[in-house]
Amino acid sequence: MTRTSLLSGTAIAVALAATANAQDVVLLDEIVASASLVPVVAGETGATVDALEGDDIETGDAWVAFEIDRLPGTSFSSNGGLGQIGSIRVRGLNDFYLATRIDGIDVSDPSYGQPLLDFGAVTKAGIGRVELLKGSQSALYGSQAIAGVIDIETWKATEPGTTWRGQIEAGSNETYVASFGVATRNDRGGLAFNLSRTQSEGISAAAAGTERDGFEETLVTLSGDFAAGENVTLGFSALLSDSTTEYDGISFVTFLPEDADLVNDNLRRGGRVFATIFGDGVEHELSLSAYATTRDYPGGFVPRFEGDRLTLGYTGTWERDWGTYILGAEHVRETAEIAGFSGYVGETERNSIFGEVLIERGAFDVSLASRLDHSDDFGTNSSNRIAVAYDVTPDLTLKTVLGTGFRAPSLDERFASYGNPNLEVEKSESVEFGLVRRFASGAALEVVAYYTEIDNRIEFDGSSVACASGFGCFEQSDTATFSRGVEIALEAPLSETIDAFASYTYTDASRSGARLAKVPLHDLVLGVEAEVAPGLTVSGDLTHVAGKPSLPDYTLLGAGLSYAVSDNATAYLRVDNITDEDYQTSLGYNMPGRTWTVGLSAEF
Repeated sequence: MTRTSLLSGTAIAVALAATANAQDVVLLDEIVASASLVPVVAGETGATVDALEGDDIETGDAWVAFEIDRLPGTSFSSNGGLGQIGSIRVRGLNDFYLATRIDGIDVSDPSYGQPLLDFGAVTKAGIGRVELLKGSQSALYGSQAIAGVIDIETWKATEPGTTWRGQIEAGSNETYVASFGVATRNDRGGLAFNLSRTQSEGISAAAAGTERDGFEETLVTLSGDFAAGENVTLGFSALLSDSTTEYDGISFVTFLPEDADLVNDNLRRGGRVFATIFGDGVEHELSLSAYATTRDYPGGFVPRFEGDRLTLGYTGTWERDWGTYILGAEHVRETAEIAGFSGYVGETERNSIFGEVLIERGAFDVSLASRLDHSDDFGTNSSNRIAVAYDVTPDLTLKTVLGTGFRAPSLDERFASYGNPNLEVEKSESVEFGLVRRFASGAALEVVAYYTEIDNRIEFDGSSVACASGFGCFEQSDTATFSRGVEIALEAPLSETIDAFASYTYTDASRSGARLAKVPLHDLVLGVEAEVAPGLTVSGDLTHVAGKPSLPDYTLLGAGLSYAVSDNATAYLRVDNITDEDYQTSLGYNMPGRTWTVGLSAEF
């Protein structure tokens, strides 16, 4: 793996010898895009950011959520195999508290009950880097970002010249992946194109079923930027995903999944254009993005969901001797149209102003951020964040983050027949404390303790008469959601050719005294990777998950091998769930047994 773990802003790049030129463990002044309103040096933020790139993505599972699941503080649950509904929880909080961006486009689906990105159908194809920013980030990203932010960048050229990339892969359950990319960059700008096709016969989504539920997707991404003048840069990004998933239904007798011949067609389209104007110590950026989804369930209870989002934004950045000012504004319009049962057409608009001040004073790096969001439907809400990193010594950093956040009522919660137009926003408060210890050997240890409380929660009340459904409505709840825990992550070179990674997460997430479903109390990940011969790398990992309410504990073992067949090409083999453990992450739904993947990637 080429895991880049941004430990309290200190990037530890373990350059493991997956190529002919093995490198030692090195410390890098990595640039992270998600931790502030502008990209910052990793060591200059108190926020907790982890990242995946390189071999973590390219030679990992076709399901990118599996790789994210191995990061500290995350847990992934799925209603079956590849393509089935999949959720990523950060620090125990539901996926609808997680903001997700792809090349700057908000890709949460407005037509879901609560807007979110279904990670069950997100493959690794075309992805260059994934950043996970943890904790309440509404001061930077607005609604939803109570648990954190996932920022995905598609693959692009990072150096001058033209690069071609190709990958073919085959694996268990008749799973095949093929991708192609070309990217170019010069002193005027760059252009990148990615095309991929993923196809799998899958497994039975229902644990008690036998019928296989397949998945297929065609994905295209395109991005570029160019200098339109001495002080002006224009750019764009676009994505198109067309997928089909077979899924199982729910028995009205047991209320558990059972075999059914059902199909979901999912079409996602997104685009963003921007213009950046540079001046003397100042930078202005104007952007316009659009995202649209169409989900069809032929013969389903609700046959069609359509969602649209339009976002207009401005960000201005002023550099001064003592720090950096960032000010901005944003207008967001969301619409959803639902056919069939509880069908509706709903629309909402939000206007926001926001700002951040980045201050560096000696050993202190401070971020002060604030945001005001206004909607005619649910009023004005403020979100704030302070993040501080203090270098006690060159090898020891202390950090803290305090933040408030909110989640606006969804269109479904307001406009469906069981909706409530009088709902208010959910509000959160969070705090985290951490330390990072770096060692002369190149090892790094990070420990973070965190606490989040969400009040004014929106939940379905079967006895409510606030709407005319006759069977209940959404209401504001008096009960709060609490999440508290500890993350421990260690990266260590054991020798010049062997590197190891370990993480442990304890999460106590509860509501009304009951622990939240699908959230593990304990999550342990161990990994090791070694160059056993020039160009030949082997790896192994262990994941142990325990304490999920109503679900058994499980332990998964994985192993991999990669070989640089030339300076430009790598062959690899990966085996997951070696012991063929029978386990579930959602009650009643299968997860893959022992699976293997073999592939070849080339870049030239």
